[in-house]
Amino acid sequence: MINVLDIYYIESVDKKTYVYLESGVYHSQYRLYQLKDKLHEYGFVHISKSCLLNIDILESMRPLFNSRMEATLKNGEN
Repeated sequence: MINVLDIYYIESVDKKTYVYLESGVYHSQYRLYQLKDKLHEYGFVHISKSCLLNIDILESMRPLFNSRMEATLKNGEN
């Protein structure tokens, strides 16, 4: 079991869903769209086709070329 507030982001790669925490990566049996509906009330937002981000872990954002954005998380990851 993982505390939902400890999740940094969730990513879907090759039809598999991975949950990223500060200290590790876990595989989830749920699809990204299923987690999106369950985690919306906890501050998770769909930031790309394959990623949900916990906005409480967001440190900063900055604009990039071609109308893209780069997010920096509290652990320093971009």
